[in-house]
Amino acid sequence: MIFPETRTGAKGFFDVVTQSHKAVAQRLNEVRSGKTKTKHDMLTKLLDLVNDSPDPKVRFTILDVTAELWTMIWAGSDTTAIALTSIFYHLHKRPETLAKLREEVDHAFYTGALSYPLRYYDCVKLPYLHSVVREAMRMHSSLGTGLPRLVPKGGAEICGTFFPEG
Repeated sequence: MIFPETRTGAKGFFDVVTQSHKAVAQRLNEVRSGKTKTKHDMLTKLLDLVNDSPDPKVRFTILDVTAELWTMIWAGSDTTAIALTSIFYHLHKRPETLAKLREEVDHAFYTGALSYPLRYYDCVKLPYLHSVVREAMRMHSSLGTGLPRLVPKGGAEICGTFFPEG
């Protein structure tokens, strides 16, 4: 018998599959009804690949789109968790930063720039939120190793700090 928390997590797998099916169906309905502009996202790119070729190596179905979609969701869950942990850690380590971010978000709700459910395209328009997210991800990368950097021959000065070559 597995632990209750493990069972709950395993049940979440089916929720992701269900949500993937719903997302594909919703997009297909939007396209068929003409209610949506062309979106430049992964779902659109995957739907563009759909064909009914008799060659199984080339054939790509709506079910394949759904499978790719939920695979992307699962594949990104660990890096998303790491990024969120870094964001919250650094915000709570610096209360003045958290206060400034709250002001920006509260103001955005007050003016109608944000509403529920939150949408990516609305959130990225908030400059301080965008900066907080990017800085927290820079401070603690979600990747297993840091991104290596090579200082050019002769060194470089960045924001008043000199870095020797190498």
